[in-house]
Amino acid sequence: MSRIIPIILVGFFLSSCSYWEFTMKEYSGWPVQTRILYDRHNVDRTAENALVISNDARIAMRCSRITDGIFSAEVQIRMGSTLRLQTRTTPYDDSTAQHKGMIIDINNTQTSVTINGRVTHAQTPLPTKAPAVVEIVNDGRWTRVTVACREVGRFESTARSTEWIIASLPSGGSALIADPSFEPLYSTN
Repeated sequence: MSRIIPIILVGFFLSSCSYWEFTMKEYSGWPVQTRILYDRHNVDRTAENALVISNDARIAMRCSRITDGIFSAEVQIRMGSTLRLQTRTTPYDDSTAQHKGMIIDINNTQTSVTINGRVTHAQTPLPTKAPAVVEIVNDGRWTRVTVACREVGRFESTARSTEWIIASLPSGGSALIADPSFEPLYSTN
């Protein structure tokens, strides 16, 4: 009998919901799998399809099987904060490999994109009282980035497209990420 209780507890633990992983837009046809990679106490799920990350928090989002596609989300960044989005990497590769994929740093006035060692800056003033849309389009070796209805650029990369978008705050602060979505670029019909 004493051996059965630990087995039941382990089974219960493995079958329970994980605080470290959850799904947004669960019934949309393209559910967004979200993982808390670091500092779960600074990730606040404010609604079914929205979360706020702060300080050292780091999350990863994906829609299984979508590599070439369109990622979009509404973001609102606290003044003085920088939201970092990374694509063309995975949570594992980003933490262990030297190549960090494409790095998109967004603050309240500008966006910078670092890819293949080159940095591009663009003025992208964000509204102060409402979220702004960020869109990343991965199409083969090309990625197009748009922030607050302003095209930052179209970038070529030797790194392959992946399913993941990683979000963090390299200098602390906080940012709202709302209504994230992944859609395939090309129809599978």
